[in-house]
Amino acid sequence: MDEICESEKAILDWAASYPKYRKLTDLTKEVLLEIQNETDIDHAAAVFYHRAITEPLNRKFIEYVFTKQNEMLRKRPDYSKKNILFAIAPGMFYKDNTEVDADGKMIRSMVRSMGITDAVIPTDQTGTVEGNGTIICDFIKNNQDKNTIIIGTASKGSGDFKMAIDQCGKEPYFAKVSGWFNFGGLTKGSLVMNAMMEHWLYSKEGKLYFWWNNYNWKGLESLRGGPDAPLAKNVEFPKTMIVVNIVGVPMSQVVTDRARPLYDYLSQFGPNEGLTLLSDGYIQGAPLFPSWRNDHYFRVPLPEERMKAFITYIVETKKIK
Repeated sequence: MDEICESEKAILDWAASYPKYRKLTDLTKEVLLEIQNETDIDHAAAVFYHRAITEPLNRKFIEYVFTKQNEMLRKRPDYSKKNILFAIAPGMFYKDNTEVDADGKMIRSMVRSMGITDAVIPTDQTGTVEGNGTIICDFIKNNQDKNTIIIGTASKGSGDFKMAIDQCGKEPYFAKVSGWFNFGGLTKGSLVMNAMMEHWLYSKEGKLYFWWNNYNWKGLESLRGGPDAPLAKNVEFPKTMIVVNIVGVPMSQVVTDRARPLYDYLSQFGPNEGLTLLSDGYIQGAPLFPSWRNDHYFRVPLPEERMKAFITYIVETKKIK
């Protein structure tokens, strides 16, 4: 972990000594809410963070990332001869709202400096996760000339790609996908969308806004959370694909103004990062890098060398030639 203040150290020390739910897999939505009700939202988030960094798979991954990050300061890898494509499945409004870098401009610039080709998958910026899943499948099918493909996702793009895995993950052409770099993704939707759709005023205002801008309201509906949501089901990931998962874990006092209203709303369900619950951000079996202090919008930028280390992990683990 990077440097922390005394209050953060105190709450993390408490989390380390908390006797119950010692495994990350124990921390369901219900369990995290129970811990929150016993203590507060910050202590529940700290338990999630502690269990995440001490889980054996994650600990090994985190050690790799920090080691590789230091190596990157001395020498940058050159993958230009490997014919790798890094393709972003962009977030919602990626064409019209460039402020939040929903098309991954920053990470695409980083991978280019490593000799990796980049692209933005032309999904519908407000399309349904099902429709965008089909577009992503077609994109993969049409890029079989590449040695391998790494898919990068954030926010809604993660839900789109999860749906693509469900639709075509067992197709022979999908074997080209060697890695999934999931950065603050909504892989199980968001209960924020449910609140918007169920509130008569927000729903009417939202539909009017979408109609006025020629957006697809059903795309927002497909991002809802809950057991009956399109993204609720567990998807079997292909064994040929390495998954790297980055999740923000904020303390309540450092949540950004942008994320604050949604964070406060979701707090009734448990600790969250401003758009999804921490329990929903965890992908079982995938290495998890919890980013302390960050909410959904990652106010604290991760060092460039660390971001590159995430990509290098996929390349080296898959032994891409």
